[in-house]
Amino acid sequence: MIAPVPSGASASSSIVALGAMTCTESCVSTLLGMLGCDYGAFFMNYWNLYYENGTLLAGRNMKGIDLEALYGIRSEWLADAPLEACADLVREDGRYALLVTRASKLPYFPPQLLRFEDEGFDHYVLAHGYREADGRFLIVDPIAGYAGELAGERLLEAAPSGGGFRLWSLQRTEGFRAPATKEAFALASKQNYVRNLRNREIFSLVLQELERFVPAPSKRQLDWVARNNIAITTIVRNRRLIWQSLSAANVLPAERSAPLEAAFSGLVAQWTQLNLQLFKWSKARFSPGLPDAIRSRLEALRLAESAILEALYREGEAIG
Repeated sequence: MIAPVPSGASASSSIVALGAMTCTESCVSTLLGMLGCDYGAFFMNYWNLYYENGTLLAGRNMKGIDLEALYGIRSEWLADAPLEACADLVREDGRYALLVTRASKLPYFPPQLLRFEDEGFDHYVLAHGYREADGRFLIVDPIAGYAGELAGERLLEAAPSGGGFRLWSLQRTEGFRAPATKEAFALASKQNYVRNLRNREIFSLVLQELERFVPAPSKRQLDWVARNNIAITTIVRNRRLIWQSLSAANVLPAERSAPLEAAFSGLVAQWTQLNLQLFKWSKARFSPGLPDAIRSRLEALRLAESAILEALYREGEAIG
C-alpha cells in the first residue's frame, strides 16, 4: 500500500501515478497526499470497470468518486469557466481544481504517452495554486510525472474548448472528521458491489467487439489489442492496489481474509492471462481456438469479479 505523506508535503513528493488512463484518480490521490490524508480509504473504494472509446478502463471519473463522505472534500462541476474565475478559485485556501485539458497542448507532456488522446480521451491536471505576480498556475500532472508551473494563457491553450475551462472544483470542509476504518471498509465494500452490478454488461460489450474481429485480423483489431494490453496492465495494478488497501485496513480476521486473498490472486492471474491471449493474437500467433479461449476467459473474469465483490459486500454488511 502506498503510505500517506506528511501534511504540507510538496506536490512533487506527493505524486501518485496509477497507470495509463487514470489521470482523474491519480490527481485525486496526489491531492490527498499533499493534504496529508491517509488515502487508503480511497483505494479501498476504487473498484470499477467500464468500456469507453474501445478501451477497457479500471478507473472512475469524478461523477463516481465520493470524496465528501471520506475526506470532507466537496466537488462541483463547472463548464466554460474563464481564466480569471479559475485563478480566483485556486487562489483561495482549501480550494483546488481538476482541469480538463488536451495533453498534446501541454508543453511538458511526454509524446510517447499521447496515444490515448487520438482515441478521444481528455486529460486531467490538478491546479493547486495561482501566483498573481506573474499569472502562473501551480500544476501537478501525475501521469506525466510533472509538478511545476504553467502560465495561465498557456494552460488555457490546452483547454479543449479554447475559450474557457471545464473543471471540477474541490473544496475542503473545515473541521471534518474522517470515518473510522471499519466504517470506511463497509462503505467501500457496498459501493464497489453496487458499481459492479452496473458494470456487468462491460464484458458483453468487449465480447461484441471481439466478434467483429473474428476471423480475419485487421489493423483496427491490432490497434484495439495494443490499446487494451496497456489498459489491462492498469486493471491488474488496480486490483492489486484495492486488495492491498483492504488488507491493510485489518478489519477481517485471518480465517476470513485468507480466502479473499486467494481469490484476488486468482483474479489477477486471470486478467494477466487475458492480456497474454490478446498479445498472442496481435502478434499473428493466431489459432482457431484462441477466440473461444478469450471468450471463456472474459466470462470467467465476470464471474470471479462478481463473486469477490459479493463476498466483500457481505463482510462489509456484517461490520457495518
